Amino acid sequence: MEERKSSLMPTPYVSSLRIKNFRSCSNVEALLSRFTPLVGYNNAGKSNILTSLSWLLRGKLLSEPDFFDSEEEISVEGMIEGITEETLLRLHDNHRLRIQERLIGETLRIRRRQPADAEKKSDVRFEVYNPQTDNFGPPPNGLEAGISRLFPEPIRIGAMENAAEDATKAKTSSTIGKLLNELSQGVQAAHQLEIGEHLEAVRGFVDSSGANRFGALSEIDGAINEKISNFFPGVEIKLHFPVPDFTELFSKGTVKVFEDGHTPRDFENFGHGAQRSIQMALIQYLAEVKQTANVPTTTLLLIDEPELYLHPFAIEQIRTALLTLSKHGYQVVFSTHSPQMVTAQHAHHTLLVRKEERQTQIRKRLEEAIQDIEPRADHQITHLFSLTQSHAFLFADKVVLTEGKTEKLLLPALYQSMTGRTLAQDQIALIPVGGVDSLAKCIRILDHMDIPTIAIADLDYGFRGAIDSGMVGNENPALVNLRTLLQNLANQNQMALDQNGLPSKRNSPVSPSKAFEMLAEHEEARPPIESLHQQLKNNKVWLWRKGAIEPHLGLEGKGPAHWASFSGRLSRDGFEAVCADHHSIRELFDWIREQ
Repeated sequence: MEERKSSLMPTPYVSSLRIKNFRSCSNVEALLSRFTPLVGYNNAGKSNILTSLSWLLRGKLLSEPDFFDSEEEISVEGMIEGITEETLLRLHDNHRLRIQERLIGETLRIRRRQPADAEKKSDVRFEVYNPQTDNFGPPPNGLEAGISRLFPEPIRIGAMENAAEDATKAKTSSTIGKLLNELSQGVQAAHQLEIGEHLEAVRGFVDSSGANRFGALSEIDGAINEKISNFFPGVEIKLHFPVPDFTELFSKGTVKVFEDGHTPRDFENFGHGAQRSIQMALIQYLAEVKQTANVPTTTLLLIDEPELYLHPFAIEQIRTALLTLSKHGYQVVFSTHSPQMVTAQHAHHTLLVRKEERQTQIRKRLEEAIQDIEPRADHQITHLFSLTQSHAFLFADKVVLTEGKTEKLLLPALYQSMTGRTLAQDQIALIPVGGVDSLAKCIRILDHMDIPTIAIADLDYGFRGAIDSGMVGNENPALVNLRTLLQNLANQNQMALDQNGLPSKRNSPVSPSKAFEMLAEHEEARPPIESLHQQLKNNKVWLWRKGAIEPHLGLEGKGPAHWASFSGRLSRDGFEAVCADHHSIRELFDWIREQ
């Protein structure tokens, strides 16, 4: 879908949420954006977060199962940002003035509470923060109505197991009804006068006071009135058939589904796959319409697993459509199990949802973790987490950072050959970083998000990145011994060293990577390399003791031909037969699984 520019001003959105005692959300705080994915296992509480957000804006009486602790009240607090002067001008004077009184800049804080003993909807309390008293309290008259004007009824597309329940709702409150209302706004505006004239003509035929009332109706009236006069003289009736007004006509909208030209059936009579496809098709078309519509909207769109029952190409399309809507007035918050629904560009503000001891927890977002660890984060760090596939860490219990393509391409197959399981089955994400200059920072950032992270690096990392990050000292005895051995090799003209005493490609008979492999082959180098390896393991970095992964595997080079040949032999002959140093590879995988 090609993105077009919109002239719409930024619209208000709920930027933060604090949930207390609602279902599994005993005490949860979440920062939201206009496009917020929720990632987590089944039953972690993602749907509860979506439901609480909807309840904040449109409260109803909750039932006993909605309380985490049945003796405590439920409270959901939200921060609405982006209430600009242009936004306020769209409201009635009374609504605008009441909201302005409670604004802090362009921000409004609201809260909804339900006491444990609530019995009716009026017991549910809506409150607004008052900056004058520094406390929450009942809203002034008109303020809640103004917020309702700012935020129309949220559109909630739930999990498909709730489809039958949704189908029993009135058309105005069903998912399909809300989507059709969003889609038909342009039609309503363009044809209101025309349709109104037709409705008025129909009303004239069947209304009790219609100017052109059908004669047959008058005949029925007369016959009934003759009988009424026998029971109650002086009383007459007229049959009356109300005709919906323009708004009511469109509020009852639904869809009829035709299959192979047969008789139309109701949407809810189809299977979940068909229902989901139709819902997402409406979403996709809505995105196309809103790109060119210059009509302000602040609709909240809440979706459970939009990828359900869709093939990969369709998932890509839906993600693009939702992102488009988020740029044209909608706030989109959705749960997902699909990496295709979260690109690397959106990993920074994705919420990681977990459950511990029956309670939903939200881990720190990548955006905050970077700022906490690196307040002046350089471009390299930010770029690292924007690389293709780097967002895979969102769907893992453990992250392994790797330096080269060989690891990324061959380690998954080796792991499966050795363990009989895939990395994905063990919830391990293997992420290439394209270099190790920021390896330690990345480990600290992901650890700060409570995502266990380790790394695999070539031998040269012990001489550069490990020192820069403080994992080892520059005068570490192991490093001192290894630098001496490198100098000896250089004196024998087997390699060239730079001004820091490390292998250089300038005027050298071998590449720097080959030079480190040559160093690792020397018997005298093995004890200090093993010492360095153990020290870095304590800092969550596995060091290739033979210089790089290729000598451990027995590869004579890098590149597609070598990788393909090895993969073929691995598939045919098995793990131990093809790995030159299968003991080290097995040791690596055991270490990964233990972390």
